[in-house]
Amino acid sequence: MAGKVGEPRVPMTLQKSRLKAEEKILDFDFELVNIQFNELGKYTLRLTVENPLLEGSGAGVQLRVNEGELHYTNMATTDVIEQSNLNEVCTFEKRRFLFTLPKGFCKNDKNHDARLRIEALRLRGSLLKSPEKAGEGFFAIYPRTNQPRMNLFASKDEDLYSYSE
Repeated sequence: MAGKVGEPRVPMTLQKSRLKAEEKILDFDFELVNIQFNELGKYTLRLTVENPLLEGSGAGVQLRVNEGELHYTNMATTDVIEQSNLNEVCTFEKRRFLFTLPKGFCKNDKNHDARLRIEALRLRGSLLKSPEKAGEGFFAIYPRTNQPRMNLFASKDEDLYSYSE
């Protein structure tokens, strides 16, 4: 089987074995570099790994924020930042989120679409309670239409995929 110039040749044994995502525990590492809001105010982000087609899909997901403790949850929030100038670019202290997805969380069928939902929550008042949703975005985890090529030669501590945009 001929590959593109510069790409390693994949042995037939690896081509036939077809690595399957549903048989693996997968890590989804997401980092917030910076952010800018369209209105002045105090904000936080809520990040949720989910499958919108399956109820209770977050069961078994583990989360580590920055280099902190491991928690059994599929949801995290950032620290509160204040957009005091519309030209200002803000950064969070809680910026790196490592979600560990259990076996079976990602399957190649129409019922196991995994995604990251990010909600921007605006905080009003002195108590900063009852946040108001200011925006929402989604990032496809699996399946990916623009998925990078799998590194079939990855060692135990090496990523099978590496994606950044």
